[in-house]
Amino acid sequence: MKTFRFVLGAWMLALAAIACNATQPSGVMPGSALTTHAATAEPTPLGYFYSVNSQSNDVSQYAFTPGAQRPLTPLGSNLALPSGCSYPDGIAVAPSGDLAFVACFSGEIVALTITATHALANSGIEPVPVPSPLQIIAPATGAASELYADGDVGQIFALKYSANRLSLQKTYQTGHEFPDKMAFYTDAKGASTLYVAQKEQRTRCPLGGSSGDGAVQVWSQSRNGSLFQEPPIPECGPAYLVVQSGNALYWAGPLTLGEYLLESKKLVETAAPPWARRGNGPTYYPGQMNAIAGLTKPATAGDALSSGEFSVVTTPPGLVDAHIYIFKGGTTIASGLGSIRAANCFTADVTVGGKQYHQICFAISKDDLVLYVVDNDSVTHVDVRVPLGSGPFDSVFVASR
Repeated sequence: MKTFRFVLGAWMLALAAIACNATQPSGVMPGSALTTHAATAEPTPLGYFYSVNSQSNDVSQYAFTPGAQRPLTPLGSNLALPSGCSYPDGIAVAPSGDLAFVACFSGEIVALTITATHALANSGIEPVPVPSPLQIIAPATGAASELYADGDVGQIFALKYSANRLSLQKTYQTGHEFPDKMAFYTDAKGASTLYVAQKEQRTRCPLGGSSGDGAVQVWSQSRNGSLFQEPPIPECGPAYLVVQSGNALYWAGPLTLGEYLLESKKLVETAAPPWARRGNGPTYYPGQMNAIAGLTKPATAGDALSSGEFSVVTTPPGLVDAHIYIFKGGTTIASGLGSIRAANCFTADVTVGGKQYHQICFAISKDDLVLYVVDNDSVTHVDVRVPLGSGPFDSVFVASR
């Protein structure tokens, strides 16, 4: 009987050990302490970068995830544009975030789908033919689903879009060739206005009394999206670029940096910009100007909140390096030098290369996308570079929702 009890006891212990092992993960010895490891969550992208490439006729697409080992990761291969679209030179994203629009200098506007993964895809929407479009803007305020593009020969094209259709509503004549960058603003009373940099329109300089070579055209928008031309904002030199930041409008030319308060409709006298020609030095040409998202205060009536933040990239003829400037109002707060043609900057607390920054810029260098950071009063390159396509021309950064 003693022997039977021993065998039965051993058999019961074996069953208990088997039951215990069945509840433990593979690789954990019976009786050992069970250690669990929480799954490391993938960092969420801060936003998405899209670039039109004028020579390869496609669109590059990247997710930006600061703090990740690879901050810039492709959302997919470059999306080839339709055969009728060549020399793409402008891109805009609808406020809803599900459509992107490309201006093709060959003569059409193309709509692309932004999928749930933020990758681009062909939309199936029929492109709209317009002659030589340059810049394109999809306002987030004002009349819904409006899209504006300007044309090389002096036109503004007003288009309406939906999830499955893009149509040309009307063509407006600017009266002057080569309209350039556009900006849009809705004031505290709900009135919306489109602003167009017009470097070929001659106006009288209101500050110095002499005639200038440029202006910012003013087009008021009706509730249905129609445009009506108003008297221009006169400028004392060619206006190449214009942006809205805060409740102020800023524009730039080879010799000028202008500011206009949008709520009070006052022109602000500004000093010569840092890139203006001095002595026999070279003339620097502003190549790109962008509002800096995240720094600006909400548009509010009153001049006290007029100062916005924006960036300007200027290029001298015959030289490789360009200057990038960060402005608050009309004052330079940071600058840097680099082999770049354009930059989109924004404000957020980000970690790149193990170091934290408050502002970061996506810059186009030859055929690559590189990152610049604002560190105190300097704009400097960090060791991040990814390929775009051939001849990147215009870009847009869309923050995660």
